[in-house]
Amino acid sequence: ERGEYHKVYVDEVQDLTQAHIAFLFNLSASNSLFLAGDPAQSVEEGVDFRFQEVRQVAFKMGMQVPQKPYQLLLNFRAHSGILDVAKAILDKLFALFPGGSGIKLHSDKGLYKGPRPGLLQITEDALIGVMQKREVMQVIMPEERRDELSALNAAGKMVLGIRESKGLEFGEVAVVDFFSSLPKESQKRWKEMLQAEQEGKGVGMRYMFPELETQLKLLYTAVTRAQHSLYIIETRASVAGTAFFRFLLQLRIAEEQAFLESAPLLTVDEWVVRGLEFMLQATIEDVDVEQEIRWMELAEGCFGNAQNTDMQRKVQAQQQSARARKAMTAGGKGWERQTVDAMKTCLRSELWGEVERLASHVLPHLPAQLQQLMTSELLRPLEKKTRLAALRSSW
Repeated sequence: ERGEYHKVYVDEVQDLTQAHIAFLFNLSASNSLFLAGDPAQSVEEGVDFRFQEVRQVAFKMGMQVPQKPYQLLLNFRAHSGILDVAKAILDKLFALFPGGSGIKLHSDKGLYKGPRPGLLQITEDALIGVMQKREVMQVIMPEERRDELSALNAAGKMVLGIRESKGLEFGEVAVVDFFSSLPKESQKRWKEMLQAEQEGKGVGMRYMFPELETQLKLLYTAVTRAQHSLYIIETRASVAGTAFFRFLLQLRIAEEQAFLESAPLLTVDEWVVRGLEFMLQATIEDVDVEQEIRWMELAEGCFGNAQNTDMQRKVQAQQQSARARKAMTAGGKGWERQTVDAMKTCLRSELWGEVERLASHVLPHLPAQLQQLMTSELLRPLEKKTRLAALRSSW
């Protein structure tokens, strides 16, 4: 219903299409829509977000046209050492692809100065050693290489793809094999792009090689996940990687390092917090069941490191529920038994909301009489328990 909400607040708006924006205008009362986003992190497939389009959508719908966007320049996440590298990437993005993201963003300012990011060219075995001795370090890399590294050792379970890391933040981040993962045809283009000094000199790249713009945005998204320490690590030599390392060194905003020393281990509480962050990602409405299971597996690893058996048990139950919902949707053999087992596990873990979710999924598969019975005997009591649990947590 149009104007159903007095105020609507939306973050990560750069991931939305014009159809999504129109839907939000319909939901909100006049002049009550608050949108926040970073066009330079517009990395979703099929989305090329510009804030100007928000105003165009409002005009076409006969709504009050929003004011021009404000730019927030004070960065509370990262210090100037990390932001200098982010600025260098943005400068290339807006110089070589003018208009690509709609507006040229001013560079963020950090609250304090910090160490320059480290550049490392090491072997894959050395990288695994670094991952094992630096629990604080979150590895982020292109999705197509993520599973390959994850399969090499248990620590690899904590590897995140760039797109799935968007919206998260970590004290220490290693961006791994971004450049060696680029397609062969992009290697020389990156070298030429980094050597283009004059603004607008590479303007034709937007039309000749549009994939470079997305690649720049992915790199920017990856480096801005870091709060305190950033490392850019390559385990394979590449033309693009060599050119980018030289580019940062010439600007004197990064330093080469031969190795990384051991770091303090994460505390129990830090592992729990990270696990809860991964669980939160699994609850986002547009996450598909495969991604939900992956987030839960990551959370389980964190709770295991924290030796928190209670949270491990709960997240394992949620994984079982997600796999049952996946089997139910696929209609494969044995989904009924799998669903019953998942419901029992969730009941033992007192995950009333998850039991209700499973029951709602199974309801359409039942005869009418059983649907009525399940609704009266299970779903309605579960709704009360879920509301009561929510009230208790708010107290």
